[in-house]
Amino acid sequence: MPRMHSPRHPGQILEELYIKPHRLTITEVAGALGIARKNLYAVIKGEYAVSVEMAFKLSKLLGTTPDFWLQAQMNYDLAKGYEMMEEMRGESLTGILICKAIKKRQLIQFEYNGKVRTAEPQCYGTGTKGTELLRAYQVNDPRVEKLFDLSKITNLVVLDEHFEAAGPNYKKRDSAMKKIFCELG
Repeated sequence: MPRMHSPRHPGQILEELYIKPHRLTITEVAGALGIARKNLYAVIKGEYAVSVEMAFKLSKLLGTTPDFWLQAQMNYDLAKGYEMMEEMRGESLTGILICKAIKKRQLIQFEYNGKVRTAEPQCYGTGTKGTELLRAYQVNDPRVEKLFDLSKITNLVVLDEHFEAAGPNYKKRDSAMKKIFCELG
């Protein structure tokens, strides 16, 4: 997923490129825009987003386009969204299905490196490099415990079959995981 730089909030752009260089006050600009001073102040501080209506008012007052202000707001919002997404690791559909399978001790089946795998999921989290990982005991050929990179897993399905005990080498608090989302109890 592409990383975005941290763009400035359109309120900062307004302040840095228009208000300060022209030695205007927030009261003067708010009056010209026909909005309350406190609302303009909130936009400048990044507490309010630039709405479509505000974008048109700014464009008329400053000789810009509404697109400029809306694009600036969208860039800012997207950058914040990517930051939030980084913090939401483990909340993908695949992650939810893996945690459900771990909790209910259900087998999972998925494709990995071009092969269909059937496995007993044991631990799911992020590794030391931030990669989402699944520790699972593979029950089809070969029968082995493996650490799977979630970005390479496709077509994951939780099967109706259950398993009783963890794989022979399972250890709680997997040392390969920096953060654990769910694991066998």
